Amino acid sequence: MNRRSLVVVVGLFLALAGCGPQRQFVRHGTSAAQIAQDQRECLYEASKATAAMRTGFDRGWRHAEIEHECMYLRGYS
Repeated sequence: MNRRSLVVVVGLFLALAGCGPQRQFVRHGTSAAQIAQDQRECLYEASKATAAMRTGFDRGWRHAEIEHECMYLRGYS
């Protein structure tokens, strides 16, 4: 497999990996509306924190890490 084919295969893999299901956060006794609100706020914070990064895999990865950490700090698992 030449270098160009490898780049295409890896690119397709990464693109499809981003299409998977999003993580479902849970916290006992929390309404669906509150979970959705907390997730929107964490997504906003993650977007602010990664805004200066170049787009691409690293930015997406870091964005997801920040979102998950935010939800974890709010008591979700």
